[in-house]
Amino acid sequence: SNNTASFTNATLHFSNVAAVMYPAIISNCVFYGSGVAQNAIPIFEHAAEMTNHVIVSNCFYTNTLKYLYVETSPVLRIISNDQVSQLNIGKYFKHDATNARWNIVMPQMMIASNTNNGILYFDFQSAVDGASAGDEVRVLAANLTRNGQLNALAITNGVFITNKNNLRIIGGYDAAFTSVTGYTTLDGGSAAIANRLMYIANLTNLALSNFVIRRGGTNTVVPQFEGTGILLLSVKQSLLSNIIVSNCSSTNGGGLSLNECTNVAITAAVINCVSSNIGGGFYSASGISNSIGGTVSNCIAAASGGGGGVLDGRDIDINAFIFSNYSENAGGVLYYASQGGTVSGVMMSNRANTGGGGVYIAGSSNVTVTASVCSNSAGSSGGINLNFSTNCTVNATVANNSAVDAGGVYLFDGRGNTINGIIVSNTASGTAGGLLVMNNFNTTVNALVAYNSGGIGGGIVVFTGSNTTVNSTIANNTAGSGGGIYLYLPISTVINAALRSNYAPTGGGVYMYHATNTFISGSMVSNGAVMGGG
Repeated sequence: SNNTASFTNATLHFSNVAAVMYPAIISNCVFYGSGVAQNAIPIFEHAAEMTNHVIVSNCFYTNTLKYLYVETSPVLRIISNDQVSQLNIGKYFKHDATNARWNIVMPQMMIASNTNNGILYFDFQSAVDGASAGDEVRVLAANLTRNGQLNALAITNGVFITNKNNLRIIGGYDAAFTSVTGYTTLDGGSAAIANRLMYIANLTNLALSNFVIRRGGTNTVVPQFEGTGILLLSVKQSLLSNIIVSNCSSTNGGGLSLNECTNVAITAAVINCVSSNIGGGFYSASGISNSIGGTVSNCIAAASGGGGGVLDGRDIDINAFIFSNYSENAGGVLYYASQGGTVSGVMMSNRANTGGGGVYIAGSSNVTVTASVCSNSAGSSGGINLNFSTNCTVNATVANNSAVDAGGVYLFDGRGNTINGIIVSNTASGTAGGLLVMNNFNTTVNALVAYNSGGIGGGIVVFTGSNTTVNSTIANNTAGSGGGIYLYLPISTVINAALRSNYAPTGGGVYMYHATNTFISGSMVSNGAVMGGG
């Protein structure tokens, strides 16, 4: 027991100790402070040069606020090589910058464990920093603050995982670090003051799972403006699974951002995230062979596009449930300047103010859409928009979408695109209830186009362009004119279709206006009109 706060009168005082091979070991002790002496220091090390310093285990501290004091000496080995973990007393070293000292500031539980070396850690970041290639870090199922500690709100930065190859980091463990019981949560607190919560950069072969990332806000940590939930930068051959990102906001990629990544696969639920520019849910930039799965819902891109997310790069795949997102352009997913890649899954109930309610593909080539694109809405192209794109293939179910123009699918100024699948029950108050092909070249349509309605062109509208081939069943569509197909100034159009039960007051089956070199074959059955084209 010690009733003084004097450093030189600590209960145990190590001073000017020469370097020795073995550490001082203290175990099974009780240290007590009383009255005004609650700041008494149970253990004090000063200018000691012992190789392993002091190891403390199974000790108790009552009525004392400072648990261990270590003054920095020329050799600060006390806190290197994870010695803090070997203390095993449930306390945490903190640096006193004013006095250039390290001390323990609070009792708290262990946050993480390294299964390869058996070391326990008092915070997530220290566990990451202490890990080597091939290690597995297990993290407690707890609600952590931004730096991966409990109750440390003063620290504003998130967890940094950088320049570490071949790691497994698994959240959601019980206190013994033997069983997964849930998730580890990194919580940024108020989105108005929080920074990025997880930064992963310059590494290969990371496996990360079982984390909830929420309330990341305005980011001031370089690189800025992207992914305040999670940012991956120059990451290769890695897997992120069972991740939840919610209520984050940023300029680009409100919840999740991938920049210059290769062969990264992510399965995540991204919810209620916002970007002020592009990619409300996620943003994947300049990537190669990456894939995104899971769900993206209720996210907003306030300016340019991609309420659910934005992808650009080569061979980028998405197979996800994208629903109830909003943006000025591309309410669901925006592919921009991409080569290859597949859009699959479900795109539902997304909304864009201008174009591309469900999927918007711009300036891209060889992208394939196999998703179900349903119940989306936009100013134009309620379901899918292919804009300035070449050699893309739509093999999708496009149903119950709505727009002013192109209720289902809109092709604008493209080359060599192919439309397969099913285009059904879409509506447009203006032009093209089902499919609008405008100023395209070498386009092939093999889709079933049925039960669509539009002001002009219920099923398909071909507007200018050349070399369009339609090999479709076009049935039960309605319009003010051109119930089945409406042709306006196209060149070299081939229609080899089964047109049946379409209706419009003018041109129930096919309506043609100055269509040059048009060839029609197939069958026309039970189409109706007040005049012409029945």
